[in-house]
Amino acid sequence: MISDPVSLALFYHQNQLITDLCIILDKFGILFAFAFLGLVYLNSKLNLLDSFKKRSKLIMDLEPTFGILKKRLFIAFIALSLAIASIQFIKLVYPQERPCTESLGMHKIECPISSSFPSTHTASAAVLVPFTIGTAAFIPSIIYYILMAFSRVYLGVHYLVDVLVASAFGFSWYFIAQQFLSKGTAMKIASKASNIFRGFLHLFFGLFLMFIVMLSSMYSLYPIQISLSILLVLMIVMFYLIHISEKGSSTLIHEIMSFASARDSFQGESAIWFMLGTMILIGFTQDVNKIIAGIYIVTIGDVASAAFSTKLKHRKSIFKNKNIISYFAFVLASIPATLILGIGMLPAILIAAFLESLNIKINDNFLLFSFLTFWFSVFS
Repeated sequence: MISDPVSLALFYHQNQLITDLCIILDKFGILFAFAFLGLVYLNSKLNLLDSFKKRSKLIMDLEPTFGILKKRLFIAFIALSLAIASIQFIKLVYPQERPCTESLGMHKIECPISSSFPSTHTASAAVLVPFTIGTAAFIPSIIYYILMAFSRVYLGVHYLVDVLVASAFGFSWYFIAQQFLSKGTAMKIASKASNIFRGFLHLFFGLFLMFIVMLSSMYSLYPIQISLSILLVLMIVMFYLIHISEKGSSTLIHEIMSFASARDSFQGESAIWFMLGTMILIGFTQDVNKIIAGIYIVTIGDVASAAFSTKLKHRKSIFKNKNIISYFAFVLASIPATLILGIGMLPAILIAAFLESLNIKINDNFLLFSFLTFWFSVFS
């Protein structure tokens, strides 16, 4: 049986025009993503737009877009390649039948034999969204991504959860590639007011997500789908705000984003990593108790650790600005999670506290969520 009403409704809806369009996306969707990157590359080498600039104002307006995308091209190519490769591996580790194999003889296309979870096509389209932020290609990339995700569920080759988790994968790989491949920048010093504001947002957002998961589990049969959908909407809204800020369309939004992201390497960084990590935790565990415990550890543990952190004065260390007190503050603040999942969570908390203190390029929130996802998948 198809596991949620959205997947059920889309799969059994019949419209020949929509089906034909979705089949085109099925056959050429991933190729389209690489073709777009190829177009950006060719324009950077051959200046394809130059011969059309005098004839079309639209082409003239696209020139700045291609200039920005050229700088991000290598990052996008690596992210797209890693997203596809990692999902092929996950399909081997998490075998799951596709909706079309469980239907009663109804097939809009030939049903693939590989695992349904997660969607490679959706992840490839998702990579293009952060790649195009701040350019004229952003809105078209959003539309393309939505159509791709819709087509996978409509054709019955993926469940709703498959495309939601794949979205998080596509977004995550782009930002991971950006962290490692972009030129390094000096650590930013945020004001005390900015740090307090960031801490408040971190605490509020973590508690808000726990509330959403608990509420959806109490009043719905589909808490995983609802929680992931809400996070995806929030993610798209965040991308749009960053897009507006980078384009300079709103001075107020730019000032707010800059203030909240004073310590970040890009606008909205901390919030984006937190949401992406939460989506991956929810999608892979699909257990309400584990999800709430995981969000609690990352939210409360991080706030407690930050409260006892110390400033490093020009001293290189693998432990950021943490010390033994902040380590145990993280552990003690996270102990209540054992009331949900038992004392067996204590080793995970000890390891999480250590990972949170490391000074590495991967955001600590995303690292913690990824570790907890691994822990729940392997040891629970």
